[in-house]
Amino acid sequence: TRRSSDLDRLEAEIAQVVRAVDAALWSHWTTGAPLDLAAATKGHEALFTRSTLERLRTARELRPADARRIAHLERWLTGELLARGVAAEAEAFANLEASVTFTLDGKEVPWRDLGRLLVSEKSAVKRRALWTASHAAAARLDAALRRLEEKEREVLAGLDAPSPLDFAAEARELDLDALAKDAEALLAATDAEWPATLQALADAELKLPAKALTRGDIPRLLKVPTAVDAEFPKATLAERLEKTLVALGVAGRPGLVLDLGDGAKKNPLPLTVAPKPGEVRVSARPCPS
Repeated sequence: TRRSSDLDRLEAEIAQVVRAVDAALWSHWTTGAPLDLAAATKGHEALFTRSTLERLRTARELRPADARRIAHLERWLTGELLARGVAAEAEAFANLEASVTFTLDGKEVPWRDLGRLLVSEKSAVKRRALWTASHAAAARLDAALRRLEEKEREVLAGLDAPSPLDFAAEARELDLDALAKDAEALLAATDAEWPATLQALADAELKLPAKALTRGDIPRLLKVPTAVDAEFPKATLAERLEKTLVALGVAGRPGLVLDLGDGAKKNPLPLTVAPKPGEVRVSARPCPS
């Protein structure tokens, strides 16, 4: 009974923290307010410890009937401890990704603009020059990413947790072997069609033989055609989303909050959170076509 009460308290505390984080993320996402996750977890410092993780592991061993429930809590806490353990390396990588540049024709080009430039550049020669010039910046990012990945392995090993790939699979309840087989089956099923499709795209967009394509050509090759964008005008996106939710039987349900506004500081990416029991919030910002 004591162990059951302890587990119930831990589960309730984790739910409280998750709801606070969701509320903070929602405010940040929809209004551009500063994201203060430290405030959302304040007062719960003892939760984010190796000791709490060991308590959950012990409970999982002693209560096989609740093993699945406890495993979810254990994975969540392991993920939080991992994020805290690699925070410095993750921030360094994000800052580098946002600021790193490469030189082309004597000018500094932001790495973050590479994809957009490759999509818009019509000349194959200039696309190749862009791609080649970006390699030095890519090498710096690769080095920073390796440092982050090494730190992830170190932190997880210190928590007696699986490797990063295996932990990610466990957290998502994925069977990596089955996933690999599905991927191989998909590649096999599309192997014959892919060369023809690639050549058709290259003929239509780049006027190049498929064998002459480089990695720098792929963004332009696979860009969304203007005709497709035209089918989704910004003015009708919110209405179409609402109709889709109605058709799915979701719209109008108690506890569902939809934010389809177009605020200047609103994040354009969709977001779904559940900051309160029985409440689900969905944010979507119509993007211009």
